[in-house]
Amino acid sequence: MKNKNPDFPIVGMLFLSALGIFGLFLMLFPLIKAIENKNILIFFNGIAYFLFGFVFFIFCFYAWIAFIKNVLIKPKEETLYLLDTDTFLNQKGRKIFYNSENLEKNKYYKAIKTSDYIEKINEESDDKFELKIKEKYWLNWYSPYGNFEEMLLLPIVYIIFLILFLSSVLSPLPYNFIVAAFGIYPSYLIIYDIIKKNEKNKENQRLLERITKSDK
Repeated sequence: MKNKNPDFPIVGMLFLSALGIFGLFLMLFPLIKAIENKNILIFFNGIAYFLFGFVFFIFCFYAWIAFIKNVLIKPKEETLYLLDTDTFLNQKGRKIFYNSENLEKNKYYKAIKTSDYIEKINEESDDKFELKIKEKYWLNWYSPYGNFEEMLLLPIVYIIFLILFLSSVLSPLPYNFIVAAFGIYPSYLIIYDIIKKNEKNKENQRLLERITKSDK
């Protein structure tokens, strides 16, 4: 998780909450109306609204989880491993970013932190744990345009793909083939991301193997 200021603006949280309520409305009301009308086209529109509303709702849900973990829960001391100048690892293999240019890499440190936010690095630690790097699937998106970490962009790509897929299934001939053609690009982005994540996992594994050998 990118190291962020734990002071969540109240206006921002209120805006995200309103966005989440709006997303919940899009998820439920149009879909219920579509089911009541028992019309396949209206039903499809209801599903489309549901998927778009789900994006807004999940953004709100994620923001509130981050708020609870990083603001309401008191920070505590935890041992972290400094992988790079700005990248720590916790025992679960999660990356936590914090500027630590004055510290020596490939060592363990005691840190005062919340779930995702480092407040202070105290001192070098004698505690050790098995090193691993856990790549987040939905929060990291590797695309031809660059890598986007800690951002909920990949679910949007999946939702666009699902809408186009459902459109191609429900549309009459020959329009379903036209709609399916538009679904080729988001499917390419999804496959590209899966391949890059697999490559990233292998790269992380090689990195950890080199660190383990150097420690012996």
